[in-house]
Amino acid sequence: MIWVVTIVIKKVSILKLGNYQSIVNSIKSLDQPYDTKLTLNKNEVAYSDIVLIPGVGNFQGHMETIEQYGLKDVLKDLYFKNKLIIGICAGMQIFFQASEEANIEGIGLLEGYIYSLKNFHNQWNQVNFQNDKFTNLNGNYYFNHKYAYSLNEKYQIGHTYYADTKIISAINSRRLYGFQFHPEKSQNMGFKLLSFIINRF
Repeated sequence: MIWVVTIVIKKVSILKLGNYQSIVNSIKSLDQPYDTKLTLNKNEVAYSDIVLIPGVGNFQGHMETIEQYGLKDVLKDLYFKNKLIIGICAGMQIFFQASEEANIEGIGLLEGYIYSLKNFHNQWNQVNFQNDKFTNLNGNYYFNHKYAYSLNEKYQIGHTYYADTKIISAINSRRLYGFQFHPEKSQNMGFKLLSFIINRF
């Protein structure tokens, strides 16, 4: 008997935004047979199994690029097709409707807005996940932001405290995941988190 093993290679699109090179390096380190593209081409993104939207930048700049390249409707379509979408920092914030720092609308996949913290949050901090699937990933992650998602717990799967303020630091809706912190800069914990989501979900 001859056994035939079929290897399905997932198509991964990393949007060329913010600190995209750190995301590229993180995906390479997962050591999986992914067909990875660094792109803003809407036709390439449209046929992706996984899309990663990097952080480092701001809501305004990210959304201007998203609209310039015709990606807003593409990302909406992938969301409703239940494709895996991961947004990091500003890449997470644009999932929502609007932000205090911008005069442009977000993608609007999720209800809510982005507000300004009193102080810039630039440090390692504890993330506590409420979702049972993630509790073994509780730990310190790297944050670098001044804006955060409003305290509507509808999508919350993880939170953080900074200067006595609760920050929703991880969200989920369908197969969309967002992180206010930077997994790609969070060393072993960040690697474990990205590996868990991409390989499992």
